Amino acid sequence: MTVFVPTNEAFRHLPDQLNGSLQDRDYVRTLLQYHTVNGTHLKTSFINNKKLRSLMKEDEEYLDIIINIYQGGQVLTVSGSPITNPDNKASNGVVHIIDRVMYMQPILGDGKVATLKRPIHCICPFGYVLMKNHVVPGTYYTAGMYNNEAFTTLLGQTIAVEQTSLRGNTTISGAWLILPDFTCTNGVVHITSEVFLPPDFFE
Repeated sequence: MTVFVPTNEAFRHLPDQLNGSLQDRDYVRTLLQYHTVNGTHLKTSFINNKKLRSLMKEDEEYLDIIINIYQGGQVLTVSGSPITNPDNKASNGVVHIIDRVMYMQPILGDGKVATLKRPIHCICPFGYVLMKNHVVPGTYYTAGMYNNEAFTTLLGQTIAVEQTSLRGNTTISGAWLILPDFTCTNGVVHITSEVFLPPDFFE
């Protein structure tokens, strides 16, 4: 077995609505399943965008978690949670310590957050306004972003990271990522505070 174990500090930073759910045994069991994978997966086996099938089942399907590697290998994440202490051997597998609790993917609209087959990174405003200008090829969680990093949207506009923090507080082209790091089937979704308008939008 491979288990991704959040630190005590990670649980202290859970949103209030999720913190209350920790008193629910069924919820805790489900959360543990989402952090557990069959087989022994060491750090040396990790590649960017590698999917691992968790033990959590939803609608008769097991949910995947995703490994990402950023900044030349300096930052390693699992579904957006930084892996801070990998490869701790256990009697029946391996334990990787992570810095954040992994959130299970949300149901947005009809549940189909993204339909492109390649990995994507979706910086999405409320209402899904100008969707194409909020989609970036690749999978970028906030933990892997760095200041002044630039992304090119599917409309060709350049947007840039202005402030980063492992605990959130990230802005991209002036917009706060108010709900970041939601894992979906082929990438990650960030809910933004503002819409990214193309320069010629009002022409």
